[in-house]
Amino acid sequence: MQRIFHTEHNVSEYRLPNSALFPVGPARCPHPGCQAFVRQKSHGFYERNIISIEYIGKIYIRRYICPVCGKTLSMLPMFCLPYYQYSLAAIFLTLYEYYCNQKNISRIRREQQTVYPSLRRRHIYLYIQRFIHNRQLIDYYINNISPGSNVTGSQPEICQWAKGILDEMVKTPPSIFNIHFHQEIGKSFMAHMKMIA
Repeated sequence: MQRIFHTEHNVSEYRLPNSALFPVGPARCPHPGCQAFVRQKSHGFYERNIISIEYIGKIYIRRYICPVCGKTLSMLPMFCLPYYQYSLAAIFLTLYEYYCNQKNISRIRREQQTVYPSLRRRHIYLYIQRFIHNRQLIDYYINNISPGSNVTGSQPEICQWAKGILDEMVKTPPSIFNIHFHQEIGKSFMAHMKMIA
């Protein structure tokens, strides 16, 4: 299980295992079937890759364990999306350029080449497809936090819908949207459909 947390630290600060960069373990086990009221214990770190505008390389993620059920929880900084190497900012920028600025995939790749040299057309295409495939889940979240919102329901066309959601994410901003979405739904707004219950 993973949780996303707010941080004021830069991506590059996570390149070394440092407990001070992470929140204390939750006071209650987050796993269904346990949920014991017991502080989750620190359980080491693991490495993951990150590709961001300021740092490309490995970062360390703090893991916690429940003393009762033995299941683990990982805490991801808000600039991460579970199961993606590219940072939230990179993925959001790609989506925003495509839907809001109406740039095609080739142009996005060309313009981002100096910042993200390993970004390929297939990455951009995947992000676009995942975002659209998760429309129902995103609509569900928006309606939960803001019943009767005019972002969903009134804009049936895919591009209009995507632009409306991305414009709202800019106001939130995206990192806060990422945290709140994950807290509410338990998955990333870019999760693979097979991972959504």
